[in-house]
Order: sequence, then C-alpha cells, then structure tokens
Amino acid sequence: MDKSSKVDPQSQDNRGLFSFAKKGYGVNLYRDKDNNMIAGVCAGIARNLDIDAGIVRILFVIGLFFTGGSLVWAYLIAWILISKQPRNAQINYIYNEEKKSYQPAKIFSYPKSSKERVQAAASRMDRLSKRIESLEKHLTSKRYQLEKEFRDL
Repeated sequence: MDKSSKVDPQSQDNRGLFSFAKKGYGVNLYRDKDNNMIAGVCAGIARNLDIDAGIVRILFVIGLFFTGGSLVWAYLIAWILISKQPRNAQINYIYNEEKKSYQPAKIFSYPKSSKERVQAAASRMDRLSKRIESLEKHLTSKRYQLEKEFRDL
C-alpha cells in the first residue's frame, strides 16, 4: 500500500468546500453567533465589512422587496455555506502597502497585484539609488574634503 492511498483522519477535514468555509474562506467570513437574529448571516457579513449589523439587515429587507422574495434563497444558501466562527478561529491577514502593516483579510479588501507591487518596489529602488548617487558625489567632492579639513581644525 503506497502513501498516497493512506487516509489520515485529520486530513479529511481539510478538504472540500465545507472545510474552506470552516476557515472563513480566507477572508475571515463567519456567521456571527453572538449577534444573530436568525442564523447570524447578516451579522457575520456586517462584522466582516466593519459596519453595523442593523444596516445589513435593513438592506436585506429592502432587497427582499426588489427581488420579489428570492433573496431568501440567497440567505439560506449563505446559511449553509458560511460556517459559525469557531472559538479558536485563526484570523487571516494581508499586507496593506498604504498602511505599511498587516490588516485582517476582508471580503472586499484586495491586495495590489504582483506587477503593481514590483513596480512600486522598483520605483523605491530608483529613488534610493539616486539618493545614494548624490550622497556619493558629495562625499567624493573637493568641497566635502575642504569642509572635513575645517571641521578637523
């Protein structure tokens, strides 16, 4: 029996859509069991978006009228697909270039593309190179040598 056919009981929980849901879909999306009214879907989405749960609930009720009640199906699907937040849930973070720090991942927080990050790093390196070049010109100039001799007096 080769290694690939062996089944680890703990690895069974790490496969499939529902295990991904247990991890918050990588964006810390869970149903809020502490602030729930029905299933905690609206409260979980509100917590993820950092807004009041009442606003999401009001938008849901307004959406019910505009969709003819079919939004109920979306709520039921979300109830099934979004898991309750486990007590020891691991929070996923992404690096925010503007704030220069790690922020919790959210539904609508998209990091910059690799190409944009490389371009930003290249422009910072160009600026640094120009600064070093000007510093090198100053340190090797006759004026710097003269100023150094006056300071040594």
